Amino acid sequence: MKCDNVTSDLLQPIVAAGRPVHLLALGQTVFWDEPTKAGILARIKNTTPGVTVTVGIHDTDYFAKASQHPKIDVSQPYAILGHDDWMTRGLWSAAGELHRLFGSEDPPLLSELSGKGGVSIHAVRSTAANSDATLSSLTAADGWTGIVQTGWKKVTVRDVKLSGILPYLIEQLTATLQASEACVDDASSEIRLQLIAWVEAFAAANPGAKLADLYADILPRLHARVNGSHVIDHVTRTSELLAISTDTAGLPRFALLALFLHPETFRQAAAAYDAALDGADMYPLSQFGDGATPFDVCVPGKGRGTLFVHSDRIEIDFDVRETIYGSVCNTHQLAEILEAAGYEDSCIVGKAVALLPMLGAEYTIAFHEGASGYSHLSSRFVANIRAAGLPLPEQYPIIRIGLDAWSALSAAPPVTFKLPAPLAQAVGRPSIDADDIALCWNKALSWETARLSELKVIRSPRALANHLAGSEGQPWCTHYKRLTEIDEAIMAHAEATQPERDSIAKMRGDLHTLRQQRTRLEAEKGADFRARGGVLDTAIVALRASTFDVPLAALDTNIHALHLARRAARRALRLVENSADVKALRAERAQLVGTFETRRAELAANALRVIHGLPHAGARPSSWWFPLVDPSGAWYRKMISDATLRLEALEP
Repeated sequence: MKCDNVTSDLLQPIVAAGRPVHLLALGQTVFWDEPTKAGILARIKNTTPGVTVTVGIHDTDYFAKASQHPKIDVSQPYAILGHDDWMTRGLWSAAGELHRLFGSEDPPLLSELSGKGGVSIHAVRSTAANSDATLSSLTAADGWTGIVQTGWKKVTVRDVKLSGILPYLIEQLTATLQASEACVDDASSEIRLQLIAWVEAFAAANPGAKLADLYADILPRLHARVNGSHVIDHVTRTSELLAISTDTAGLPRFALLALFLHPETFRQAAAAYDAALDGADMYPLSQFGDGATPFDVCVPGKGRGTLFVHSDRIEIDFDVRETIYGSVCNTHQLAEILEAAGYEDSCIVGKAVALLPMLGAEYTIAFHEGASGYSHLSSRFVANIRAAGLPLPEQYPIIRIGLDAWSALSAAPPVTFKLPAPLAQAVGRPSIDADDIALCWNKALSWETARLSELKVIRSPRALANHLAGSEGQPWCTHYKRLTEIDEAIMAHAEATQPERDSIAKMRGDLHTLRQQRTRLEAEKGADFRARGGVLDTAIVALRASTFDVPLAALDTNIHALHLARRAARRALRLVENSADVKALRAERAQLVGTFETRRAELAANALRVIHGLPHAGARPSSWWFPLVDPSGAWYRKMISDATLRLEALEP
């Protein structure tokens, strides 16, 4: 439904039931899509009496994961990396990510390049001057960078000190916003300077602050900047929202946790969780070991660790598993035992599937379409809890926000974009007006899908060279001509040596005939022996020798001589076939084929960036894109007015 009908349709079930509507919007960074929700939250609050709006920073997740990042300067605490499907395949960074305008976090996968684009990855790798750099470039996400830690220890966002990461954040912001400004004709640097000024001013005023403190300060500023007004009632973070103490242990958000603490409900709750994960690529509790719960204890300075509950103790699996002795049967006892053990400011964070039912007990969470891909598993988990008859507070539904930033550009004042390579390829020109993007961005997906289909069916190097020459002109016309010349020269050389190959083939046939004769003669010799009953006198032995042994020896001599002659002929042919001029032709041909395949890979990679990335970026745009492109706010207002909203139930 359109955003205009939020009161009468969307939230009517909640309001009619007399339940309060507490909206919650969480994100790990403020520089991506989280502040973009501001207009939606404002619309809901302004049309539904009694609504409160809480926004916050998800600071209890890990800061970054880069298990396969390339060699970097480990003497530095952080690095700014792109994301690709080769050198940084395992990279994940949510609290330190930025997208250039029109950029996306989606890297083209090598499997898609070969499977959907017909690319020979082997040809690309074997002819590249630096195969690692080439494959990283071909599979790089367009316009995306993430800050990652260089050390081995996993760190949660709440423990990241602002002073240490500040230079990298400023560098990343500067580079990304400048690259975005380069996409817009006559772009102003105002939003870039404002963002950097906010960051630098907060850091200067708060030298001991954490990264999450900065984000909590900037989040409401960006909300107001993009929406034009303040609608936020409270700014929080998950380390505060999920903090457990004797004062908070009784809150509804910890009711799910209580089921895993009480011995009478633990096994049923654990079974409900594992059943919810059936078929999903996630570890069930049984994989963690006896007593495992779907909750982590997050402690400042220690990080996150899975909570294990036993009859006489709890265990927390940080880098080293720690044990606290004492019986824990409810959330108050857990809070007491954690406080007594010196775990100050602890919080309990549900693992992906358990987190939503924790928060859903008190909040209506606002998610973009496509965000939080575990929500269907969370709903299944709640259904399993209900089916088991276990007590759990009624779950508020999720609000799903559907945005279409690119179509909304029709409302923007006249502006011309200088397009990045993937989008320029899709629309066939290097620049385009905003209203044209609004009209054709969906068609660009179809065009690039068709391009992939065309590339995939091209099998031979000559056909690929001809395609590139026809579609892109020079230098591919010259390359195609040279490939044709090389193929003709190699073919001429092959024709010149055809008599030698024919002679070798005849020798092979003669060898086959002689070996067949020998096999038949050996069979006849055996049959003769069996027919004579195995008793041979001198005369018979002589007869058998003249009949079988002498011909066999002659055949062996002929076979050996012919084998040596064939080997010599093949060696001589190889010398001719591998002469310096022929090897040079083949090497040049292989290099040309690699050049053609690399270009095919570039075209396919850009197509995939458009097909996957453009819709994702339009559905989850970075908030600062709007004041950068359109300071009047018309683009943003159009997107918000056209947004679609729907409820996604967490209850069965």
